[in-house]
Amino acid sequence: MTSEYLRPKLLGGRFDHHRLPLEVLKDFSALEEMIVAVAKWQYLQTHQDRERVPRGFSGSIQLALTAIEEGSTIPVIALSMSPGSHASNLQYFERARDLIINTMFAMQQQSPCAIPTKLLSYFDRFGRSLKEEECIEFTASNGQTVVYNQQIRHDLIRASQIESWSEDAVLRGRIAEVEAGRSCFELELRDGTRISGPIPLQHQEVAFKGLLEYQVGTAVAVQGVVKKDRHDRILKIESIEDLTILDPLDVVFRLEELSALKPGWLDGRGTAVSSQGLHWLAGAFEHYYDTDLPLPYLYPTAEGEIRAEWSFDHHEVSLDVDLETKRGLFHALDLVAETDKAFQAALDSEDGWSLLNQALRSLEPALK
Repeated sequence: MTSEYLRPKLLGGRFDHHRLPLEVLKDFSALEEMIVAVAKWQYLQTHQDRERVPRGFSGSIQLALTAIEEGSTIPVIALSMSPGSHASNLQYFERARDLIINTMFAMQQQSPCAIPTKLLSYFDRFGRSLKEEECIEFTASNGQTVVYNQQIRHDLIRASQIESWSEDAVLRGRIAEVEAGRSCFELELRDGTRISGPIPLQHQEVAFKGLLEYQVGTAVAVQGVVKKDRHDRILKIESIEDLTILDPLDVVFRLEELSALKPGWLDGRGTAVSSQGLHWLAGAFEHYYDTDLPLPYLYPTAEGEIRAEWSFDHHEVSLDVDLETKRGLFHALDLVAETDKAFQAALDSEDGWSLLNQALRSLEPALK
C-alpha cells in the first residue's frame, strides 16, 4: 500500500526551476528518522502497558521521494507499507508527521511544543543544509502554512536542552598548525580564535601550503560541518568536505576584516561599518557577482559605506555602496579618452547586479 504523505515546498534561489540539490536529501533522511522516533513515542503513549514497540513496527514502513513538482521545488514524499504489515500502525506515522509540523508552528508562535523535549534533538540534523535565506513550507492538518528555516531550527534545538549541535558551515581563516601524524589542524579565524579539526589526506597538501604562507596572510576557506554550543560559538570542526586557498581579494574575508572597525577608526573620526550591512553585501557578492570577473579591492569610507575599486586596461572603476539603502554608485574613468561613465544600481536586486556585471565586462577586453 502506498499513499502520498508529504508535499513540502522548498523556497530559495537554489530551488528555482524545481531543482533539488543532492545535499538536501540528507535533510529528508534525517526527517524520516525523526518521524519514526515520534511514531514510536506515539505508539507507547497509546499502549502504556508496553515497554517497546512491536517487532517490525518501523521496518514495515518506508518513505520515498516519488516526484519533484514545480512551484519553486515541491518534493512529493510517499509512504508505503510492506505486505503483511499492520495497517493500524499507519496512524502513528500520520500523527508523527502532524505533530512534527505542529511543533515547528508552535516554535514559530512561541508556544509549547507538541513533542517531548528529548525528541527535539532530531532537529539538529533536519534542515542543516538550509541557507540563511532558504526555508521549507509545510501544510498542517488544519491547512495552516508552517515555515521552517534556520531560525526556527535553532530555536527548536535550544529548546531540546542539548549542549551542542552540528551545522554546515564555510569558515575563512589562516592555517595556524598542521599535524600530519594525527591528521588534524588548527584554523585561525579573523578574531584570533583557533578552531581544531580533522584534516583528511586529500586536503593535507592544501593545508600545508596554507601553513607555509601563514606569515604572509594567506587565507583558506573550509567547507564542512562544525559543532556549536548553546551560545552559537564554534567548538570544533567535525568534518571537512572541501579546503581551498582563498584569492587575496576574497570579498567575504575582506568584509569580515572590515566588520572589526570601531567608531573613530580614521584618526578619531570614521563611522563604524554596519555588521548587518556587511553580511548582506557578502551574500550579494557571493550570489550575484559574475565569477569570471576580477575581484575588487574593498575599502571602508569615513561615512560607513564600502568602496569597491577595479583597475582595467585604461579604466579606473569604483563602486560606492550604501549599506543602508543597498544602492551602488558606479563610476568608470577612461584614462585615455578622458571621459567617464556613471550610474546607480539597486544592489538588492538581480537586475542591479546584472547591470554592474555588464558594465565591468564591457571594460575588460579578455571577457568580451
